[in-house]
Amino acid sequence: MPYVDEHTKRRLHHDPPRTSGELTYLLQQVIGEYLEERVASQGTISYKDIAECLGALSGATIDFTDRVVIPYEHKARERNGDVWNLPHLMF
Repeated sequence: MPYVDEHTKRRLHHDPPRTSGELTYLLQQVIGEYLEERVASQGTISYKDIAECLGALSGATIDFTDRVVIPYEHKARERNGDVWNLPHLMF
């Protein structure tokens, strides 16, 4: 759970996060705002709302992996050599 001090919370209203804890805090704030909106419109949150949040986080993870992690890893492998030097694992 990312706990940030009040000064950092105020700073994050206009500055990008500087640490993974701050990034996690902001992501959780957005999810919290979504759930607050659901409570305001429905009177409560439902399992569907929770599942939608999990789906959005999973989708963001998949897209981040596809667009950022995999290209980064390919360049690192080209630059530094492959860790998997096992020819029988090549597909």
